[in-house]
Amino acid sequence: MFNYTVDPQYILKLKMKLPIISEQIIVQLNAENCKYGVTEEDFLTNTIDDPIDPDNRISKTESYEDVILRKLSEFDIYDKSKFLEFQLRNVEDPKKWIHEFENLIQTYEYSVKESSKRNQNTIGIEFFNIQYEGIQQIIDKLKEGLEPTKKKTKKKSNSFKLTQYQFEKLSDIIKLLHSELCLFKDEEDSIDEIISMLGSEDFSKINKKITLDIKTNVFAYLVKRLSNIFNGINYASIENSGLFFSKRGNQIKASSLSSSNRLLDDDYAKKIIDKIL
Repeated sequence: MFNYTVDPQYILKLKMKLPIISEQIIVQLNAENCKYGVTEEDFLTNTIDDPIDPDNRISKTESYEDVILRKLSEFDIYDKSKFLEFQLRNVEDPKKWIHEFENLIQTYEYSVKESSKRNQNTIGIEFFNIQYEGIQQIIDKLKEGLEPTKKKTKKKSNSFKLTQYQFEKLSDIIKLLHSELCLFKDEEDSIDEIISMLGSEDFSKINKKITLDIKTNVFAYLVKRLSNIFNGINYASIENSGLFFSKRGNQIKASSLSSSNRLLDDDYAKKIIDKIL
């Protein structure tokens, strides 16, 4: 790959064989002329020995890969990262580009190591390490940035979603009702501890249970009345909390509350609840 994009107007001028005026047009292989861009001026031409005819010298212009490696070696770690980021922003397929660049840098490193072995010294590899310090970490970070971010599934809050004001109001209501009706069996936990559980931000972290000391139909009526004041308290949230259990030790379900509410036969409890709420 490593194909670069040349300004279309530059191509047009070449086809028309018009003179190129440097002030008017700059070949921008990465779409922008800046510190991290690659332009026509970056392609150096060197005179080398002709591999076919050793007595002859030929001119060879650097390839895009040569330019990238040379420019990269001239930057510090910060600018190396910025240089590669700039290339990725201006290529058609960033994933393919960074993959091929990684292969290029690894191949280059391998050739340097092999050369060092042949010459029985470490000068080449030491020089490589200085020139391309931290390059693999930069590549890994850039590759990671190209991966689509996985949307974190927001965990549903298992709580009554009470504000501080609502919690204080609920606390007062529960204390009054408990003093009149004895809502909960509190041999193990005081009423304050039970109220504290009701204000928890995550019921799943509570390892205790709240056992009712009133009939399920009375509790169903109480929850229905509370739902008119607190949006987060309803039959479903009571079941989802996993905290509430009947006198017989059965977990309170939304379906049982719904059916029990229609069977309320305790006028005294109903009057107390209506009076306080």
